[in-house]
Amino acid sequence: MSKRFHIITYGCQMNVYDSRVVAEILRRQGWEEVDSPEVADVIMVNTCTVRAHAERRALGRLRGLVGLKKQRPVKVGVLGCMAQHLKEKVFELVPGLDFAVGPDGYERLPELIEAGGAYFPPLTHLYTGIHPQPDRPYSAFVTIMRGCDSFCTYCIVPYVRGRVRSRPVNDILKEIQGLLDRGIKEIILIGQNVNLYNYDGIDFTKLLDKVADMGIERIGFLTSHPKYFDMRVIEVIASHPNIIRELHLPVQAGSNKVLHRMNRGYTREEYLALIDRIREAIPDVALTTDIMVGFPGETEADFEATLELVKHVRFHYAYMFKYSMRPGTVASKWQDDVPETEKLRRLRQLIQLQNSITRERRLEMMGNTYEVLVERKSRKGDEYFGRTIQNIPVVIDGDVQPGDTVRVRIIKLVGCTPYGVVSG
Repeated sequence: MSKRFHIITYGCQMNVYDSRVVAEILRRQGWEEVDSPEVADVIMVNTCTVRAHAERRALGRLRGLVGLKKQRPVKVGVLGCMAQHLKEKVFELVPGLDFAVGPDGYERLPELIEAGGAYFPPLTHLYTGIHPQPDRPYSAFVTIMRGCDSFCTYCIVPYVRGRVRSRPVNDILKEIQGLLDRGIKEIILIGQNVNLYNYDGIDFTKLLDKVADMGIERIGFLTSHPKYFDMRVIEVIASHPNIIRELHLPVQAGSNKVLHRMNRGYTREEYLALIDRIREAIPDVALTTDIMVGFPGETEADFEATLELVKHVRFHYAYMFKYSMRPGTVASKWQDDVPETEKLRRLRQLIQLQNSITRERRLEMMGNTYEVLVERKSRKGDEYFGRTIQNIPVVIDGDVQPGDTVRVRIIKLVGCTPYGVVSG
């Protein structure tokens, strides 16, 4: 068979990076990546299982891809978290599927593509020495760790990605240097909880300091856990102008009762105190978060506490979801007692509130000038799209090219998107 493959990726930044790892493994075996499933000999779907909707979506896509076999010879496989979660059951749910591989089994892919079947090894791998090519021309994700030890009661991640293990420092730095040599201007360090990175006594604070000294134009990181957040990270950010002034700190809920049932490990008061300390040290920081509504046992008073926290913090942006029961988690043993209609009502109310705050935050940018890294041509018109050092998206009108860093003055807002012109 010819050796052309295509990867479809769902889910988080870790999945985006893992798809690049898969591509690198196959390239080393002589495979060619193609842009379209229509011309691929092997199609793989890298899946997410954090919410039931993500799982249903991936299964639907896989069934559609298996249908291509009626038209031409093609092999279809499933990768990642959903594969690890469902294991061999995925072959019953998607008849005609050729292979399934968990997130730590990708080095066996060449033989699995040939022979078919499933491979779910222990979740202990780090892919040391495999440095994938980025999926974007000027920005790249770099995984610094894998797995999670938090065991939030609603979350399946520790069960499908394993416990925390940190990549060797030298391997991370070597990968980053290779990206710099390719012209990458922005590096985003990623992990389920980067605060727990530790390799031979080098913790996340020391790693971030090392990376910031490598001459990269911009450094960011995702995701931080409020329970483990180290204020020394703020000192490092404050001392390096190339570190993005955005912190993603998932709060999940504003009620202490719900936070306790979620096993988040902090109280509402502790979270707000952390926010105050961060803003005191870095006044121009942009704060983003994750929020869930409809968790088992959440009352209207609990939900109101979440709304009040959102009003108080005034996040620049939030990822908002309704609770989705995941089999195998602690919360799956509890009664899912918030009706679906109530979950949807609460979610709509939360989204409406946060959208208004996001717009107010964007209006604060009017008339101000920001350093913007240009990423690509805008999807509409002749403008370009870029991001400020706070990671805020901006549409730019002016003589620029992707990869440029330019000063942009914000002149208007369209929806929640700032528009600006090149200034000086």
